[in-house]
Amino acid sequence: MSGGDRRSKAAFGFILVSIVLDTLAFGVAVPVFPSLMVELRGGDTASAAQMLGLFGTA
Repeated sequence: MSGGDRRSKAAFGFILVSIVLDTLAFGVAVPVFPSLMVELRGGDTASAAQMLGLFGTA
């Protein structure tokens, strides 16, 4: 196995692990985020919905 093949496999593994961890974090944050936003906005659901809309477009 040449050095280029080994580097290519290592890079692919790193990217794959990064994608899996990012997907896992996103899957954990999405269900919690709306109720957290309502709590941080002082219980104002309309204001929280507006902020969630802004975050969704970014």
